Amino acid sequence: MLCRITIRQSIYVADDLHSDLPLAPEPMKVTPDMLSDYNTDTNLVGQTSLVPNLFGKSHYILHIRNLKQYTPLGMEVSRIHKVLAFDQKAYLAPYIQFNTKKEKASTFWF
Repeated sequence: MLCRITIRQSIYVADDLHSDLPLAPEPMKVTPDMLSDYNTDTNLVGQTSLVPNLFGKSHYILHIRNLKQYTPLGMEVSRIHKVLAFDQKAYLAPYIQFNTKKEKASTFWF
């Protein structure tokens, strides 16, 4: 199940628990004010990168498993925009098992 939600980090939890590696990274265009003094000479400026940050996220898309992980860790869901449910099954399993049996029965040495 995929969810499109608006979430934000709890202020009290963000300072202690997630200041080193925040939850829910998002693709952002890197600006010079985002970089530390150690990274000013890199070519990251202007590129879109997956950035972990403590900003609020609007219309953030994530799997329900990630949402179940994030909520006990201090993320607060303020709005659920859309939910997409789907079924997963191993539709290639019979094909893979068939090929594995044929490979074991093969007499040709590779």
